[in-house]
Amino acid sequence: MDTNFLLSEAKKAYDMRQYPKAYPLFAKLAKKGLVEANHYLGLMNFYGQAISKNEDVAFRFFSKAARELFSDSIAMLGRCYEEGRGTNQDYKQAYEYYVAAATQGNAEGMIRQAKFHEQGLFVPKDMTKAIQLYVDLAKKDNPYAMYKIGMAYFHGEGVKKSLESAYAWLNKALSKGSIDAMNHFRFLGTKSATDLRTSTAILTHGKDLFASESPESAIIYFEIAAREGLTEAYRYLRDAYDQGKGVKQSPEKAFQMALAGAMKEDDEQMRILAKKYEMGHGVPSSFLKAAEWLEKASKLGNSAARTELLGLRGFIDE
Repeated sequence: MDTNFLLSEAKKAYDMRQYPKAYPLFAKLAKKGLVEANHYLGLMNFYGQAISKNEDVAFRFFSKAARELFSDSIAMLGRCYEEGRGTNQDYKQAYEYYVAAATQGNAEGMIRQAKFHEQGLFVPKDMTKAIQLYVDLAKKDNPYAMYKIGMAYFHGEGVKKSLESAYAWLNKALSKGSIDAMNHFRFLGTKSATDLRTSTAILTHGKDLFASESPESAIIYFEIAAREGLTEAYRYLRDAYDQGKGVKQSPEKAFQMALAGAMKEDDEQMRILAKKYEMGHGVPSSFLKAAEWLEKASKLGNSAARTELLGLRGFIDE
């Protein structure tokens, strides 16, 4: 069978998430020495698609393709080193691989190199350098780069703050299909005409992301859902700040999320809020406040809150 046809079928199956069909096709192509097939086998081992997740094997497949200068695999090796996946964590190696991929014009390599400059990972923090990389990528119509430039102008990071320039870039990003830009407008309450998502769909997507390898991507979805009245979103935001999952751990912010949910008559959030008052997590300890919130929750039918109220030190049931 023609190699190009077989590769086309394998990629089509992969794009349609028909992983059990795609994997043997890529394996067959890899045996024939097709570099791109090694990259896909790396991805499928990295994410556990059709087979059990195996980052060590993924690293080896990416390495094979990278030796043939396949830029997507070079960028993935950078990610492996950055995150310590299939190899030891090494920011220096990660940065060098991202630069190597970026030199070939690889979008992922450029974005991740920019992130290193933006956050000061291995290299000194340099927003000007990061923005220059985003500008170079934006010239290739990359929507994420446009979004990042827009946000730089919005916050005045690396450039002079300018809402006019910010929204010009964010609208460019939106016109190119940027979900990040769409989320930004939605969060501000200016839902774009192309945004047909319901609040429930946004929350559901946030849950999926929160359970994935990229929980940080879920936070904006929970924030949008919370602003649009879905009290369940506050529970996830509270968990995120309590656990430091997707965000920097913050007992104070976790308390604020529990309070926000409790104010929306969420009896379980009331119970958890009371526990935070009792234990002094993110707020000065107050048994009186704890009792007040447990009493409110129990009146809404939360039996666990009633039990905890009766067991609260200093509380006397009337």
